[in-house]
Amino acid sequence: MLRLSLRAIRNFTIGTLVLLAVSAISSAQIDTASIVGTVKDPSGAVVAKAKVTVKNVATNETQTATAGDDGLYSFPYLRIGTYAVTVEAAGFKTDVRGGITLNVADRKQVDFQLQVGSSQQTVDVTTEAP
Repeated sequence: MLRLSLRAIRNFTIGTLVLLAVSAISSAQIDTASIVGTVKDPSGAVVAKAKVTVKNVATNETQTATAGDDGLYSFPYLRIGTYAVTVEAAGFKTDVRGGITLNVADRKQVDFQLQVGSSQQTVDVTTEAP
């Protein structure tokens, strides 16, 4: 009787470990991507607190973030697809980058160098993947 109980406990433990390993492998298969970057001014100094917006072109979903004091911004866990990134900051022209294609597990670096001017002025740049 005791032997059966020890065997059952051992089998249960092994089964649990196998299940945990399979779960860890499954969760490692990420079906998202990210866009990160830095916002700077014409002199190369960082622009803190710039408003950064990403837009999924196919779904029109948008997400907004604020660049940190170091000018860095990050959008993790974006769905795969094509995006446009817009950056706005007081005293600078709005800058838009389009045609940013994200594939599974991509981490695209999209840096901006804003031009001095009114925020009503927009600089629109479209890129295409090779």
